[in-house]
Amino acid sequence: TSLKEVAVGSRDIRFDITLENKGTGKYYNPETTCETIEDPLTRLSNTDKVMFEIISPIDVTCIFRTGEEGNKGIVELQSNKGDITCSKRIEDTSPYEDRLVFAVSYLYTETTAKPITINEAS
Repeated sequence: TSLKEVAVGSRDIRFDITLENKGTGKYYNPETTCETIEDPLTRLSNTDKVMFEIISPIDVTCIFRTGEEGNKGIVELQSNKGDITCSKRIEDTSPYEDRLVFAVSYLYTETTAKPITINEAS
């Protein structure tokens, strides 16, 4: 995960955020469950999706791939990466400092396989 801050004019700040899955497991929309992803259609429509939410400051607005704007939405990761662009309007021109807090929610599954041999009982 990375964050890049860019000043846009004298009154706006843009945040380019990249989310990245560094693990080997699969991630799904957090509204799914381990039981519902057993259904192939549900699994396909919810794979590689995470919920992204700006916690603070509350007046940060993000643009999601679906075209929706707000502080919360689904981000679809491709090749284990997903980008979000957010912005904040600064009301006065004096130096501004604040903490950006966001949450990422998802269902994560990881599998392990090991070959076994079953011998016939004598």
